[in-house]
Amino acid sequence: MTPPYRELPVLGLRRLRRLALAALLGVAGAAGAAGASEARPARVTPASTGPRALAAAVVVNGTRSGDWLLLQANGQLHATREAWQAWRLRAPADAATFDYQDQTWFPLAAWPGFASRLEDDGQQLQLQFEPQAFEEARIDNATGQGVATAPREHALFLNYDASANVTRRPGHGAARDGGTLAEVGWTGPWGFLTTSHALQWSPAGSTTRRLETSFTHDQPGEHLSWRVGDSSTRPAFWSRPAYFAGLQFGKNFRLDPGFISQPIPVFAGSANAPSTLELYVNDVLQQTAQVPPGPFSLQGATGLTRAGQARLVLRDALGRESVVVSDFFGSPNLLEEDLSDWSAEIGALREGLGGAQQRYGRRFGAVLWRRGLSKTVTVETRAELSGQRQAAGAGLLGSPDGFWFGQGALALSRSEAGTGWRALLQLDADPLHQRFAARLQTSSAAFRELGQPASRAPARREASFGLGLLSLPGHTLRLIAGQIRAADGGSSRTLGLVYSRGWRGGYFSVSANQARAPGRSGHTLAATWTFYLDRTQFSSTLSRRDGDADARVHASSTPHQPDALGWRVAAGKDRQDAYAEASLYRQTRQAWLSGDLGVSGEQQRLRLGARGALALVDGSVFATQRLDDSFALVEVPGHANVRVDAHGRTLGVTDARGRTLAPALAAFTTSRIRLDGNDLPITAELDSMEHTVTPARRSAVKVTFPVRSGRGALLQIVLADGEPAPLGAHVRAEGDAETFVVGHRGAAFVSGLQDRSHLVLRWKQASCRFEVVLPPVGDEDITRVGPLVCQGVAR
Repeated sequence: MTPPYRELPVLGLRRLRRLALAALLGVAGAAGAAGASEARPARVTPASTGPRALAAAVVVNGTRSGDWLLLQANGQLHATREAWQAWRLRAPADAATFDYQDQTWFPLAAWPGFASRLEDDGQQLQLQFEPQAFEEARIDNATGQGVATAPREHALFLNYDASANVTRRPGHGAARDGGTLAEVGWTGPWGFLTTSHALQWSPAGSTTRRLETSFTHDQPGEHLSWRVGDSSTRPAFWSRPAYFAGLQFGKNFRLDPGFISQPIPVFAGSANAPSTLELYVNDVLQQTAQVPPGPFSLQGATGLTRAGQARLVLRDALGRESVVVSDFFGSPNLLEEDLSDWSAEIGALREGLGGAQQRYGRRFGAVLWRRGLSKTVTVETRAELSGQRQAAGAGLLGSPDGFWFGQGALALSRSEAGTGWRALLQLDADPLHQRFAARLQTSSAAFRELGQPASRAPARREASFGLGLLSLPGHTLRLIAGQIRAADGGSSRTLGLVYSRGWRGGYFSVSANQARAPGRSGHTLAATWTFYLDRTQFSSTLSRRDGDADARVHASSTPHQPDALGWRVAAGKDRQDAYAEASLYRQTRQAWLSGDLGVSGEQQRLRLGARGALALVDGSVFATQRLDDSFALVEVPGHANVRVDAHGRTLGVTDARGRTLAPALAAFTTSRIRLDGNDLPITAELDSMEHTVTPARRSAVKVTFPVRSGRGALLQIVLADGEPAPLGAHVRAEGDAETFVVGHRGAAFVSGLQDRSHLVLRWKQASCRFEVVLPPVGDEDITRVGPLVCQGVAR
């Protein structure tokens, strides 16, 4: 006997089935009856006591599983290890196996819920098992395999945001001033270098200040980023970021969008038959997948980082549905089990960034390390060293039951002010959809952290509290409270109540707030109504603060595509002053242009602005929108005025060289760049109208659409004997790799032809060469040429 197999020759399989079924006719009938009545193996009395073979097309729980050879022995159906592994059945526990012809056979009755039935005149065997008999199917979205990015091109770019202002005040005449924020950058194979500057001018003179200069290198495969120059530190839970200049390197999980660094809830279930699984998060469809029979688990689903509700809908081929609803509460601050995150910085602190007295201060070094101890607990620690100042702290983050999330930290410092400490505790929860958040931080007077002036003591206590009092569809009511107690003993408190609801295509909110500080206190009541009409937003606000009433109405429409106009108008009263504002915007493919006019009782102000970028890529200069993300140089050689689309909108139009710049491409994410075929001539031939590209962070990539030039013509080709060229022969133009097939009566449509071309026709082992001279372009849709004689090929 041959070993079990999936595929058998058709004639041999049918013959083997007839021989096996002739001896097992009783087996088939009994097995079918048992399968129809109860979930247990069908025991039958065979025609003889010896084992019998059964070859059939096997269908397992509605899934076709190929042709298999089974064995009937001791009144039971048996299968080999290869068979039940291919069917995804779990390993049988202590099954009474049967050895025959050097093979070990396992009784199918060893699996839960087994039943069988022969159909289609004995050609198809239906096997049925309960879901727990199968191995679990894992649907895992967390690839974590890294992203293959497109090669970087060398490019220079300049981002600018410029404005000019004219202000008139009674008795002072007109005052003019303006400014520009500029960022100059270079991107290449090793990373990107940027430097930003601020320019301000007025009648009194002009000033220029450098803001930040840095070079960044990413290693997506290792989730590492290196940055040299100006940056800010990565803080721990108990600390704050500080500006510095130096070296920073550490983990950066954002370099791989498919890598999920935090624990994500796992949803599990089971299917009796092949089914479609749909995952809804907060009533929004997030994912669909096909699941086989048996248990399954959905892991790495997106959109589960905050509080919400997930709904799994399982639907089989007959349309039967089962729904599982599960609440979840996640936090992006948690790390996946056994995953580490770290950052290290060394350099000099920056003081007064952007001001006239900015400078580099004392040197420092800092290290942050975080690790997921389990799926519910993450630990972190940070150490800082700067001259005579040292600080270190540790924190614990946890979500024990999936509905509560807590963070706690303790830090110690030693500095010129002495030895100090800081303690912090924060709780977040979503019990019964009533969002709760509380935070308490206390510090001693001598505590100092990185970047904090020695003469400035921290606040003794900072507390905040928030509680959702009502959470119904379309309605929310939230209580907010806070307190800050300064080092000198002074205290300020706030208490607020906010109600909001969705209403008529927008939302309505009412808030009440009380604030108390040393020497003053105040109350504020406010009501806001915002609604949308097509692409226009309208809103109105009424408020009363310390006895003074304020009012504001606002309407705006933002340009949503190139060359579109947008506008904004607003009017109101702020305490005793009335004001009115009007703005006009225009978004082009080269820049964002704006004009703003404001009028109040004290002054009138006019502002004109422009925001955009210039880029030099591969010898071409482009004016485009700001290049804060990655961008692509798109080439369609020889074809101008071709629109280039991505993300459902036009990003550029090719110039006389067939080039354009496509901005706003997301880093490490695949973008589909597509040409508008209506802008190409009918003679243009492309292998594809769409290319996909995955750029690295702030990189320039090149996308070329090769276009075959020339004209197309319908050729009539005949052989030396006057008969048409044979059907199926191949013809091509010399110097062109594209081949064309000869059709009926020797006709072949050939593209890429010049005014005079030489063509080669191949048929079997022979070939011939002939010349084509195209007539001048006429009014006909298709140029027809022939008959053309090709000598040297016989039919």
